[in-house]
Amino acid sequence: MGDVEQMFHSFHVNKEHRDYLRFFWFKNNDPMKPVIQYRMNVHLFGNVSSPAIATFGLRKIAEDGVSTYGEDVKEFIDKNFYVDDGLTSAPDAQKAISLINRTRDLLATRNVNFHKIVSNDEEVMTALPNKVRAKDLQSLDFNQDTLPTQRSLGVKWSLEADAFTFEVDLKEKPFSRRGVLAIVNSIYDPLEKYLPRWTRWCNNLNYITKIQLQRCYTPPTFGPVKKTECHIFSDASNEVIGAVAYMRLINHEDNVNVSFIFGKAKVNPTHAVSIHHLDLCAVVLATEIAQKITSEFGLNINNVIYHTESEIVLGYLNNSSKRFDIYVANRVEKIHNISSPHQWRHVSTHENPADIASRIVPAPKLNSTIWLSGPAFLWQRDEQDKDNHEETEHKYTVSDEDPEVRKQLAVLNTSTKEVEQDDLGAHRFQRFSSWRSLKRSIANLIGKIRQRKSPEKTDKKEKEKSPEELKLR
Repeated sequence: MGDVEQMFHSFHVNKEHRDYLRFFWFKNNDPMKPVIQYRMNVHLFGNVSSPAIATFGLRKIAEDGVSTYGEDVKEFIDKNFYVDDGLTSAPDAQKAISLINRTRDLLATRNVNFHKIVSNDEEVMTALPNKVRAKDLQSLDFNQDTLPTQRSLGVKWSLEADAFTFEVDLKEKPFSRRGVLAIVNSIYDPLEKYLPRWTRWCNNLNYITKIQLQRCYTPPTFGPVKKTECHIFSDASNEVIGAVAYMRLINHEDNVNVSFIFGKAKVNPTHAVSIHHLDLCAVVLATEIAQKITSEFGLNINNVIYHTESEIVLGYLNNSSKRFDIYVANRVEKIHNISSPHQWRHVSTHENPADIASRIVPAPKLNSTIWLSGPAFLWQRDEQDKDNHEETEHKYTVSDEDPEVRKQLAVLNTSTKEVEQDDLGAHRFQRFSSWRSLKRSIANLIGKIRQRKSPEKTDKKEKEKSPEELKLR
């Protein structure tokens, strides 16, 4: 890990742009003199454009020097720098030393200084000049002293264990609205009955410092990797959706190693109205994680496999005949844009590590769960040869009664035919002595029907109407 010294100040501002970086200050830096106007000649900290401009400048230097200093230096600067912090890994000490020196030489051609270099390897640190090391490593005796812990983009990196750790600085605060806000930085005004839960939560934070995440995905003696798989699990509850990813590596002796990559939990989206919607949102989260891993890691991943507990969601993803309502259809389309149905597997609850993200797990018990290690079946040696025949044979279907399935529209064809007079019951008209009495009876029948349909609008004592009166109505 290394740092670019005063990165923003290393890049000049074009003369025609300096009027946009004007400021007021005392003349000749003397508070007794009047305030005058100055212009910045270099980019400054706090300006929103500075990170983008400085990053572009670094990449331009790398592009111009690729033929002299190597493609690996250009790749290091292009892909492994976050503004002024550069972080990367090398297979051995000699390659790390070479990469550092060539990167420093390339940036020095444009008066950019790459320094504060830190490594977990003693050979790398002793090969570097003392002035380019991090301050707390300059006077260190690597043969006797313990390597200190460094900060890497806000995460603690233990050089001695080569692992990422956590630090909790829990200051004593009063149990009040202001005290709670100072710790959790959220708008929350707890009542007194929540005090025991709040106290337990604060005490559990100290256990997070005991969690370690190994930086390397392969153990030191694992050897060359012949196959790389990424397994991503998802799950949802009534409060949270979550997903977690693991790197599964197989060497030439068919030994297996599983490493934690990335985990994420989110409060349930408000637009999800059912548990099937939440499971679908968790699956979308899993595909977003996969997209991030495959685009950013730069590793040759042979296969990405997804796991979910929801057979309903698997039915949605494997469906090819039914149409869904908009909410489900949009998310299924998004999932299909990133993954294929054959990449999805069903996993039971007790084997799904994402289930831990969707429920409460005390910090002291986190190390004993499968959240960091992954489920046991990923560690089995024969997993890479099993094409999951049970999954391919099992067809996940969607019921016609599923509320997310759009109903099929049916068109009815009505045909008419001539019928005999008696089929209409016209023979009953023979009981009436005259045409007028028949009309009066039918008029009264219509009135009774109207009264039954809208009794509140019809007078119950309404007298019988004559055909003429009914016609006028």
